[in-house]
Amino acid sequence: MKRRKSVNIQGYKAIIIAVLSAVLFNYSYSADAFIDNGVGVRSTGMSGAFYQKMSPESIVYNPGILSGVVTAQAEFAFNKKWGEFDEVYLSFIMPGRFANVGLSYFHSQLLNGVVGTYYVPADQDGYENGKSYTYYNSLITLCLSKQLTETMGGSINLNRYEMNLAVAQSVAYAVDAGINYTLSKEMNLCLKVSNILNTGYVWSTETEKNNMEFSGGMGFVINEKSGGNIGFKQFNNRVILVMGMEMDVFKNMTLRCGYSPDIYSAGLGVNFMGADLAYSYNYFPNSAGILDTVSRFGFNVEL
Repeated sequence: MKRRKSVNIQGYKAIIIAVLSAVLFNYSYSADAFIDNGVGVRSTGMSGAFYQKMSPESIVYNPGILSGVVTAQAEFAFNKKWGEFDEVYLSFIMPGRFANVGLSYFHSQLLNGVVGTYYVPADQDGYENGKSYTYYNSLITLCLSKQLTETMGGSINLNRYEMNLAVAQSVAYAVDAGINYTLSKEMNLCLKVSNILNTGYVWSTETEKNNMEFSGGMGFVINEKSGGNIGFKQFNNRVILVMGMEMDVFKNMTLRCGYSPDIYSAGLGVNFMGADLAYSYNYFPNSAGILDTVSRFGFNVEL
């Protein structure tokens, strides 16, 4: 395990990796709607039931657990749905003097996926149907997490959302809070409250505010890299059950699976030369043909 005094240098390395990755993959700032389809790779291999692991993906699912971070980590993930859906996720976490810090950037883009009506002044009827738009969202999150008691950690997430509907664009800001309670070395409970404060999207005709939403669950550890999660997620006035587990099958290989009413998942993780390489496969039974299946690839490295 790396010593704490080396954290500052390693933290700068994490920042450099994140910035260079963003430049190389040429994604613009901009995710709110598609974040509920999952973020990251290890977590999406378990349908978003991701509460027990301390990872950059925890910024989204259980930020309170990051109060226990002792070494810096960086993560990069992306997916490709063959010309229709692209996504990228960059994040890192590092310990700090007053609070542990996490920073993540998530971008999703649906290409030619929204077919609507647009105005053509020269057209006889004034309107033309069937134009395909490019629709994208993004989310930038700064997470501050601190140990409150010996068994409880708390966090605050500061979020910047951007939504672009091709014909309109808006930015919103929101504050989330989370707690993680350690029951034992093998079990923890967590709760996250999203949109405690939020500005909402300001459109030309209205202001669209996100409702306060709750999510959380229980994580349990079987051994060093195997365990499971069960929890709930509130979204659009629905509360759904999410479950996921991972299991070592070989020394450096982990299998994952997960279930929710909206996402069926499977995943694979391989530890290679100190980096965790991951793949997840998601099937969306209720997506009406927009997403259907999505494959994600990524890696996590301890700095």
